[in-house]
Amino acid sequence: MDKLKPFVAFVNDNITESIRETLVQRLFVSEVISFAEFQARMISVPTYIQSVHNLNRRVLVLTNFSDESYPTYADQADLSLFCRNGLVRIGKSKVDNVGLTFPIATVQIFELLVTRAMNTQLSQEDVFKRFYNDQDRPN
Repeated sequence: MDKLKPFVAFVNDNITESIRETLVQRLFVSEVISFAEFQARMISVPTYIQSVHNLNRRVLVLTNFSDESYPTYADQADLSLFCRNGLVRIGKSKVDNVGLTFPIATVQIFELLVTRAMNTQLSQEDVFKRFYNDQDRPN
């Protein structure tokens, strides 16, 4: 496990316990914390993210993306993930994987942390079928 890349990832906080546990297992997450806890750690230790990386940890931060404090910290995370309808979509990534979508049940850590050129993804139609409900599917 020590050779896995460390990361701090924000994920929407309205996920079920089952999805959270799946992400913890699939992504080898070291710790799950709330956004409030993340803020407290960043305030008390401004180099918190560097410490996470130096200690080779993988931290999942449960986040309400509409929280007024979120933009302050948005660029701090290595990844921003959004889970819905059995899929995880990369909303922000420091390795240029923005927009890639994977099934939560089979997502692997390397899919999120390697460059886009090395990834395959679901077709756009598969994403629309599984990610969006009929009423809010984009035209």
